[in-house]
Amino acid sequence: MKQLGLSELKKRPIFNSKYHLIATIGKSVDSKVYLAQEIQKPSNRSAFKIMQKEDTLWYSEHLRKLEHKNIVKVLEYGQKGFI
Repeated sequence: MKQLGLSELKKRPIFNSKYHLIATIGKSVDSKVYLAQEIQKPSNRSAFKIMQKEDTLWYSEHLRKLEHKNIVKVLEYGQKGFI
């Protein structure tokens, strides 16, 4: 995916004042996955899974403990955020 210019990024939603949400890359009944780019370090891109279930914190804490080459690494998680 190509780098977006500043004018194009300004049109994108911002999550927690830290990340531009570039595109939706997946979705299910209770979650969406976005491609996100850090505002301060545009070369840092991540996938964000935003879940709507109440057990999200439990799920995130346990997923963060797993280490395997076929499991994505959890960098951050929390219960509340805003776009």
